[in-house]
Amino acid sequence: MKKVYICKKCGKVVISDNMTEKFCTADGGQYVDTGISEDAWNAMDENGRNTIINANKEVDHKEQINKAVDSASAAAKTAGENISAAAKTASAGIKETYEKSSVLYNNIGSKICTLARVVAWIGIILSVIVGLVTFATAGFFSGLMVIIIGALTSWISSMALYGFGHLILRTDEIADKIR
Repeated sequence: MKKVYICKKCGKVVISDNMTEKFCTADGGQYVDTGISEDAWNAMDENGRNTIINANKEVDHKEQINKAVDSASAAAKTAGENISAAAKTASAGIKETYEKSSVLYNNIGSKICTLARVVAWIGIILSVIVGLVTFATAGFFSGLMVIIIGALTSWISSMALYGFGHLILRTDEIADKIR
């Protein structure tokens, strides 16, 4: 009478009268005698057979854990490489963008100081022009007041802008000395 033998490792099924092989030729796993006859095996449905196979297979938990750890390590390494490459690309893009845009803002402190001077002189010149027009229309005293107050207001208001630019210049100098 033929019996059903199953490999503990791979679940390979062998039906034999007298099983002389003790180990599976596919993977070296040991054959287990299920005690089921060929007739009983053939009478089973697919689910019954799979249940018998799975019940006789040894599950190598250490091997499964090692495979899972290896897979996780490989995934982490790949993710780390992808993140590193993305960071380098982003860094290069930011640096390139900064270098292109910073040309406009190089030496900004002196540019703000120059702007303050220009604003002050434009205000003073406009005050004189408006003051002369006021001479002609409203009188000498009114024109003189427009010139004096307008010039002083332009000069004083430009001081804050000039001070801010000067502050940036000195901060840049200190930063350069620290580097």
